[in-house]
Amino acid sequence: MRRAYDLTSLLEELPSGKEYRPLKESIKRFAGAFSIREDLKEVAKTLDTLTILDQSNVSQDRERFGLALMTLTVTTYCRAFAVNGSRRSIDGTKGMSRELLAKHQRVIQLRHKVMAHYDDGSDDALVQAFLSERAVLKVVEAGAALSIVLIRANYLAQLVQDIYLLLEHVGPIVQAACGERMSELMERLLVLNRTDPHFNKLMERCPFDPADFYRGAYSEERFWANEDSSSEKRDPLGQLFPLEP
Repeated sequence: MRRAYDLTSLLEELPSGKEYRPLKESIKRFAGAFSIREDLKEVAKTLDTLTILDQSNVSQDRERFGLALMTLTVTTYCRAFAVNGSRRSIDGTKGMSRELLAKHQRVIQLRHKVMAHYDDGSDDALVQAFLSERAVLKVVEAGAALSIVLIRANYLAQLVQDIYLLLEHVGPIVQAACGERMSELMERLLVLNRTDPHFNKLMERCPFDPADFYRGAYSEERFWANEDSSSEKRDPLGQLFPLEP
């Protein structure tokens, strides 16, 4: 017999009040830790791709893909540190040296001032390396002309190396949090399973069907085998499936 329960849906089923508040928080902390770990795994993948791209002799590939990959790297790295959303955060900066913390803060600033927003007035050297624009009046013997001159970098190899270093520090912290939060949640679930019949009825209202979630037998079997069951879903024309049928 194989069964799975949707703990995210269970959050909506659990009554309000103090009785189930610790369980609700444990579910959110567990989900947050593993979500952050997935973000950092994506950052590592894009960094590896940028490294391959940097070593490529095809300059057109660097021009076409470099900025897109760098933007994804920076924004996903920063998302892992967001503290103002519904996802329970992890302090990955804990124990960072002053030098490493400065690298981290510069990546955050790059996200805020270039990747997600526009701030051409920044005096930060890293920001200026990615985005610097000037309105210019040129005056020559034949007359005058207005133009815009700009610097918009694809990516910087040094920034790639800096984020690699940051991942070396942050990764073990997040991995430890995943283990701790998993143990905490499992303990709460087991206690309630043994002592609270009403809780077990609530659990039965929240089945999880991997076939429906993944929409494919391949990922479903990987789910039951405890393997990575993430899946890109495309229709026969190569279009991403819509979220709703």
